[in-house]
Amino acid sequence: MEQLRAPNSLSFEGNLSTNWKKKWIQRFDLCLVASGADKKDAKLHSSLFLHVIGEQGLAVYNSFKFDNEGDRHNLTALKAKFEAYCTPRKNITYERHKFFSRIQQEGETIDQYVTGLRSLSTTCRFGDLKDSLIRDKIVCGVRSDSLRERMLREEDLTLEKAINTCRAAESSKSQVKTLTGSEQACYSVTQKEWGNSAKPSRSKYRPKGTKPNNESTKPKSLGPTQRGRNLKQKQFNCKKCGTRHNPGECPAHGEICHCCQRKDILLDVAFKILRGK
Repeated sequence: MEQLRAPNSLSFEGNLSTNWKKKWIQRFDLCLVASGADKKDAKLHSSLFLHVIGEQGLAVYNSFKFDNEGDRHNLTALKAKFEAYCTPRKNITYERHKFFSRIQQEGETIDQYVTGLRSLSTTCRFGDLKDSLIRDKIVCGVRSDSLRERMLREEDLTLEKAINTCRAAESSKSQVKTLTGSEQACYSVTQKEWGNSAKPSRSKYRPKGTKPNNESTKPKSLGPTQRGRNLKQKQFNCKKCGTRHNPGECPAHGEICHCCQRKDILLDVAFKILRGK
């Protein structure tokens, strides 16, 4: 691996399977090709492999037993041995249990759900049944009962059809939510514009010459003479303006005398008070 930086030693800390598959062996293969060593003697390949893998990796190599001693210097055989060592054998029953127990979570989109199912299916050894089992799990695992019924009514439901049906349902649900929000906003604006104003009474639109049904229950209005008599009885002589008026109708209210600076009193009344003193 001349003029190239070799990958770091294989780390045995943390997730050994990930360290081997997604980090170390991939970088080793890239360096092997980039350096041109892949075109050289096969024995050199295994020597480079054991040199770069590090002390712990070499100790693991020394513990391996080979049916054919010649495989000790065969890169393909070495990779297979380390692959088996770094990737523990999966319990298929348990892996399938995780797959069939997977349901769509709240707030999870159909694409996210399908991605999760695909990831779980990789360790289940479903073979040719993989797509059909993912389809069945989508039907059984979606949160919406109405969507499940719709897919069950399909005679030739494929995985692609199931995914597209769920996507369409998500899209329409989002659109309905947007429309509902717009209608609510329009209603709120209308209410704000109208305020708390009362609705027009039907009595305004009744034909001429007709009387409302409850007219007989309304108290009769007082005549002008009676109203004048009642108002006159409430009048009193006001000391602030010097006149007689009803309560709350004093013309001096809010006025300030320019002579004595007293509030709510007229100037001529203030003069009378001063002269009286």
